[in-house]
Amino acid sequence: MSSLISFLKQVNDWRNRSGQRYPLWWVLFIVVLGLMMGYLSYRDLAAFGRNKHYYLTRLVKSPELKPPSYSTIRRAMMGINNNDLIQVFNQWASQLSLEEEIPDWIAIDGKSIKSTLTDSYGNKQNFASIISWFSQENGLVLALEKLENKKTSEIHARSRNGGNYTLS
Repeated sequence: MSSLISFLKQVNDWRNRSGQRYPLWWVLFIVVLGLMMGYLSYRDLAAFGRNKHYYLTRLVKSPELKPPSYSTIRRAMMGINNNDLIQVFNQWASQLSLEEEIPDWIAIDGKSIKSTLTDSYGNKQNFASIISWFSQENGLVLALEKLENKKTSEIHARSRNGGNYTLS
């Protein structure tokens, strides 16, 4: 089983090499673990990185890494290709649970992202959503998918990705 870090290193680093203080995989590692722990804002993710710095650097075996600031996390996340990150996360998460270990109940939920709403008072409203497949028994997110309501629906995304799992 490959580590989360090896998958995060596959994400394309769009930043200019000069002036980089943090490897992109390190910022993404803090973001992914922080989000899994319930830290949802950039400031909260930076606080998570500071508060858990000792444990995180021991986990990655790189004590020289410093925790990034919230503005560094924000800039990194704004420049990232979300589809690439979701694909890498899904590849990592798919190896965590073998098909025979999949529990009977998988929760599928979609959440719209507030700042993505366009034409809020018109009849052509559009917004981005994230659909997640969550294993209730293991407490693991098995897959993620981004969608826009004008291009596809949550029901369509559920049936398309739901075919990847055999539920007993």
